[in-house]
Amino acid sequence: MGSIQIQRLVIRRAGRLFAGEFFAAPESLAERDTLVQEDDHQGVNRLFGKSTNLTVQQVLYDLLDTGSTDEAFHISERYLDEERSEQAMHQVNFGILYTLMLESEATTLQEFLTYLEDKYIVTASDKEKFTEVLKINGLARDGSFSKANPENQE
Repeated sequence: MGSIQIQRLVIRRAGRLFAGEFFAAPESLAERDTLVQEDDHQGVNRLFGKSTNLTVQQVLYDLLDTGSTDEAFHISERYLDEERSEQAMHQVNFGILYTLMLESEATTLQEFLTYLEDKYIVTASDKEKFTEVLKINGLARDGSFSKANPENQE
């Protein structure tokens, strides 16, 4: 199997895991919406700006969540004119994210966020809101983990 085939396989698996969590227990994602910001294990936040599965999951959730208390952005807000229920909006947003995961061929969250921004984040206002989603989860403007390198750690 070539490296491109392996990369696509990895993204498909990651997409399936996120899909499974989203459909199996969407309320658990909502309950943990601010966990990345509020994690406190003996005075240390183990998630904010760090490359963890939970941090990645919460960044993706923040992009589809329409009722979040910690940011004012979701992926489809620019494209839908008619009123929809929150559940319908979650499904539309999830569909967009999942489709982009499969077509992007990204192998990292940073690559995926760059692809998503190039494709869907088009106005200056949306770019500001998207940047805020990254910032509240401890990611740098380019989508990289701000605490990934030892020299960036507190």
